[in-house]
Amino acid sequence: MSLNLPSSGNLANLMSNFNSSSSSVVFNFLERENDVSWSEMSLSIGAWINNNKANNAGLRVVVTLSDGTVAFDSNSSFNSFVDFRAKKINENHNSRLAILSAMLSNSGVGLEQKFSTSTNKFTNYIAQRVGLSAQNSMGCVRISIDRANVA
Repeated sequence: MSLNLPSSGNLANLMSNFNSSSSSVVFNFLERENDVSWSEMSLSIGAWINNNKANNAGLRVVVTLSDGTVAFDSNSSFNSFVDFRAKKINENHNSRLAILSAMLSNSGVGLEQKFSTSTNKFTNYIAQRVGLSAQNSMGCVRISIDRANVA
């Protein structure tokens, strides 16, 4: 993935690293949407965050369905398959700029910088569509880190 925007280097590296370790379990979950695949995704993302959080304060991963329903949020206290089914993990993210851009753009990638009301910090986001195009999108993965930690 090549992003030519200011302050996107660290985010692009994180997304590339995430794709190497966890993209297959995200794809499996989005394809199946069952409790076993959700648990596998949760464990994989949790391990990835633990391996990468030392150098990336505020590291967070959100997985959404194509309609913006939040399927996983590493920052949520309601984060289980049951919570996903009840749509209690987080509010719908279909209007978040990074996610919307990733879902609709030809590149399948979206970037955003904003003040996060979840963490009360300025945050940088990168989102990547899961699927080849907006017409066959399965969902989206969004990674965020505190702005002070973006190279």
